[in-house]
Amino acid sequence: MDERMYVINPYDRKAVIHRNLYGSFAEHLGRCIYDGIYVGEDSAIENIHGIRKDIVEALRRIRLPIIRWPGGDFSDRYHWMDGIGPKEERPRDVNYHWGAVDEPNTFGTHEFLEFCELVGCEPYIALNVASGTVKEAKDWVEYVNADGDSPMVRLRRKNGREKPWNVKFWGIGNESWVSGGNMNSQYYTNEFNKYQTFVISYGDTVPYKVACGPSSAFCSKDWEWTETLLKLGKGVNAISIHHYTDTRESGLGRFGATEFPEEVYHAYMKDALRLDRVISENEMLMDRYDPEGTIDLCIDEWGAGHAPEEGYGIRSHYQQNSMMDALVAGIHLNLFNSHARRLTMANIAQTVNVIHSVILTREEELLLTPTYYIFDLYKDHMDNQLVYSHVEKEEAGDERSHHPDLSESASIDEDGNLVVTLCNLSLHREIPLQMKIVGGGCGEVRAQQMKAGMKEHNTFEDPKRVVPYELEAVGTDGENVHLVLPPCSVTALHITRNV
Repeated sequence: MDERMYVINPYDRKAVIHRNLYGSFAEHLGRCIYDGIYVGEDSAIENIHGIRKDIVEALRRIRLPIIRWPGGDFSDRYHWMDGIGPKEERPRDVNYHWGAVDEPNTFGTHEFLEFCELVGCEPYIALNVASGTVKEAKDWVEYVNADGDSPMVRLRRKNGREKPWNVKFWGIGNESWVSGGNMNSQYYTNEFNKYQTFVISYGDTVPYKVACGPSSAFCSKDWEWTETLLKLGKGVNAISIHHYTDTRESGLGRFGATEFPEEVYHAYMKDALRLDRVISENEMLMDRYDPEGTIDLCIDEWGAGHAPEEGYGIRSHYQQNSMMDALVAGIHLNLFNSHARRLTMANIAQTVNVIHSVILTREEELLLTPTYYIFDLYKDHMDNQLVYSHVEKEEAGDERSHHPDLSESASIDEDGNLVVTLCNLSLHREIPLQMKIVGGGCGEVRAQQMKAGMKEHNTFEDPKRVVPYELEAVGTDGENVHLVLPPCSVTALHITRNV
């Protein structure tokens, strides 16, 4: 089989790949927080003030840069004052949005911000615009960031935190066009303008204010929401869209994460790649109204949705995670890299036990999903510069859903070395590749690869079924790298350049 050409030009540098493109999202939904991240201080599971130590260590290994909390839809019902103070005195509530389950409020502001400190990541807090008040939002920002002698600062100190946390990232509303208030674009923009007025700087902490944009399905059909924000929004630092990969556009039914036919696989690949068009169309609109590039694009929520696992309710969103999900994640991260000029943050939904999780737990056991290993393979792109790359692609798929058979991105670090990530999306065709590095100087090549059948996944009984492995030998002649991409695989290369 003839080799396909893959050209990388390390001298054509596009934009810095912001580390926050590799973020995550943790909502009070299912077992993400309780019986996930937070098990309580009295748990037999090793914990730090109730936070699972093994989850912290796993997230540190992939250098998780930012976590969004407390939602999602839950943020539209959340009143932060319920989650501070002595745990035994916090009011219990019912999480009506996600299955009418008990909400003990034992994981609140202090616990979330301690979790972020333990992981070493930035916190990103979503404010309640749908059922909250401007005063409630103002007080929360002050409680977290101020360092004077105000009532909120005195309350924080009474609750055991002397110094402010200096939280930079604040989301103003969530899916306000549907469950977050059923607002129209102008009403939401007016609400954003009002709320953001009171999300102010304290000390050296200048807030980064994220406006709720539309879902990817909505914004690719009607630009009014984004356009209204760009025309009338005040103090907007970023506009966020949501994109969940599923089979809705293909007309197929809903399947479990590990039991689906090939036509579903191809529908997922096609829908994941659709995000490229959605981002590009957003970028074009933003370039028209914001040619100086002062407003960023974010993707607050993304992931692959499936039917919940047997024994779990539909509102739990607990699902397994297969090689197909790993490829969906690889496609997304490659797309995020390629749009680094405008795109500065993206958060996978979600961190633990919910939707497209990187971690699953079962009592004291912890399982790393194939998607976790994608973040591990891709993490060295963070803070690198995106460089020009182009690969020859062919079509894969079926009559219902056809798509390119390759996804890729390449970046360069401050020492001039390259990081390259490639997904072979074909189910049955291997792809021999000749990588041509413009300017040559190609030295040592280290390659890792993860391959498996589309349904294969890790289980608590077999946790290493789908994991990366080192490629023993990758051919290079100083200017070209030769390798073969197996079907249904992800490959990451680190190329040392002697120039």
